[in-house]
Amino acid sequence: MTERSEVRILETADDIADRRKQVLDKYEQFKHLAKQRREKLEASREFQFFRRDADELETWILEKLQTASDESYRDPVNLQAKLQKHQAFEAEVHAHSKYIEQLDEAGGKMINESHFQSDIVDARLIELHRLWDLLLLKLREKGIKLLQAQKLIQFFRIHEQVMFWIHDKELIAASTDLGVDLEHVEVLRKNFQEFNKDLEAHVGEVNKVNEVAEELVADQHPETETIQDKQKEMNDAWDRLRMLAQVRCEKLDGALEIQTFNRDADETISWINEKDTLLSTDDYGRDLPTVQALQRKHDGLERDLNALEDKVTVLCEEADRLESSHPDSTLDIQSKKDEIANNWENLRSKADDRKVKLDESQKLQRFLTDYRELNVWVVEMRTIITSEELAKDVPGAEALIERHQEHKSEMDAHEDNFKNVADEGQALLDADHPASEDVKEKLVTLAEEKRNLEDLWDERNKKYDQCMDLQLFYRDTEQANTWMAKQETFLQNEDLGDSIDQVEALIKKQENFQKTLNAQEDKIKALDEFATKLIENDHYASPDVEQRRDALLDRRHALIDRSDNRSKLLEDSLRYQKFDRDADEVESWIRDKLKITMDESYKDPTNLQGKRQKQRAFEDEVNANQERLDKVKGSGEDMISDEHYASPEIQRRIEELLNLWAQLLQEMEKKATRLGEADKGLQFARNVDTVDIWLSEIEDNCI
Repeated sequence: MTERSEVRILETADDIADRRKQVLDKYEQFKHLAKQRREKLEASREFQFFRRDADELETWILEKLQTASDESYRDPVNLQAKLQKHQAFEAEVHAHSKYIEQLDEAGGKMINESHFQSDIVDARLIELHRLWDLLLLKLREKGIKLLQAQKLIQFFRIHEQVMFWIHDKELIAASTDLGVDLEHVEVLRKNFQEFNKDLEAHVGEVNKVNEVAEELVADQHPETETIQDKQKEMNDAWDRLRMLAQVRCEKLDGALEIQTFNRDADETISWINEKDTLLSTDDYGRDLPTVQALQRKHDGLERDLNALEDKVTVLCEEADRLESSHPDSTLDIQSKKDEIANNWENLRSKADDRKVKLDESQKLQRFLTDYRELNVWVVEMRTIITSEELAKDVPGAEALIERHQEHKSEMDAHEDNFKNVADEGQALLDADHPASEDVKEKLVTLAEEKRNLEDLWDERNKKYDQCMDLQLFYRDTEQANTWMAKQETFLQNEDLGDSIDQVEALIKKQENFQKTLNAQEDKIKALDEFATKLIENDHYASPDVEQRRDALLDRRHALIDRSDNRSKLLEDSLRYQKFDRDADEVESWIRDKLKITMDESYKDPTNLQGKRQKQRAFEDEVNANQERLDKVKGSGEDMISDEHYASPEIQRRIEELLNLWAQLLQEMEKKATRLGEADKGLQFARNVDTVDIWLSEIEDNCI
């Protein structure tokens, strides 16, 4: 009942309105509170999501920090796999960077929106970033240490390889085997050269170890001291090996010098013994070829000795040098040197003695051989000189004289031979040779044979000169007749040309022919004088010479007359061709102008004034060309008056040109008249048109 009594009964409209307002206000307040509650719940959910993600990321970072902080790089076992695993780990860490970026975005949004947990969100983000940066730092440090561990392992490996190789090569470099002979030493040096090549080939590996060591030290590797110790150990071993190699090389070079000297010394002594055997013979030759062969052989031996002398000198100098550089082998070297010197001096003495004896034998055999050869040559030359017959033509006469001169040249060339034989014989006489009487007799005989041969040559030479003169006259006469026969053939050509170019070409040929004819004048004159000289000298063929000369001169005069006549005809032909050309040009010009005079342009009233001016210019041009026609006409009439061979044709062309010219003047006058009439008609038409216009204007004014 009490509650009922408290219920207010709405009696009026105002009560209802107030009540309604109260209900609506409370409903709005309820909605506002509900919205606030929803927003707080959404914010709480957003915070819970953030905290969950932050906790998960923090847990993951802490877990990875443990992995990044381990010291697995200290164990060199399976280091490459560890590097690959670390690279995968780095990739995984970098892949998770997006999660912290997402948390930064979500947390930043809550802080910007003044979230009720903003302080906590900000603190969590700072902590997460600290852990993330620490993870990245540890990650980088572990990567660096893994790489350093890998480089250290590589350094140890290549260092061990180089050290093993150096220890192996030290055994070779420290060898004391220097060989027992030259071949053995050369084999050892060849092997040592290969050893040096191997040494140079490994320089790069030594440098590589030093480069890796310097790089590790520059990177402040934790094992820097160990690395430097290893590097020093290798460099000391390498320097020691190079020093041993240098010492070994010097010892082998010294052994090579000594063994080379011993071999060269033995070869030289053997060669000296061979030459000594050759110089021990008593054969000095039985004739000149034998003596000369022995001398050539001895000269070759002398050249060999000269070459050997240089070698002996070099060997002695080499022995002195080796004694200084190899004191432990002085006795052996000196012994070889003395042996070489003694054998050499004995050989030189024998060679000089044999050369003197061969020269004495050669002088006597040379004189006897040269005397026999000259005697045989004199007999042969006498036979050759007296066997020649007189020539029947110029080449034969020239060949005969040339051969005779060759005989003279050969005789002159043998002059020194005669002198040499005389000198050789005189030298034998001066030396009181046992065969002096025989030598003296041979010298007298040889001088007489020489004088007789020279007298025979002079006699035959005079006869050959007379034959040459006659054959020259016959040849020149024949050549002149042959030449004139060719020129007569040229003058038989009656072609006078069909055009100016052809006529000018023919005139050019005729002028050249005339020049050739004139050029031969001196030859004909010289031939005439030569024939006259032969006749005056009472040559044995004088009648024949005179007959040939007179016939040649007569033929020459006839040829000149025919040439002059052809030149005259060609000049007339050129005049006619020029007249014909000029007539053709004038005729062509007249016919072209006739075509112009026959056109009917006057029927077209357009531009009649211009056409009349053009007609007047045309008339002036025609009148100006009257002179060309007169010139052609005058040229033709001159030729007719000169009784030109083509006078009828010239007269016909003149009349034809005059008829065409008269026709041109007539047609030109007709055209001028028609143009004048057309102009008058045009003026009349214009006047009619003017009157019509004027009448039309008057009619319009009257209306």
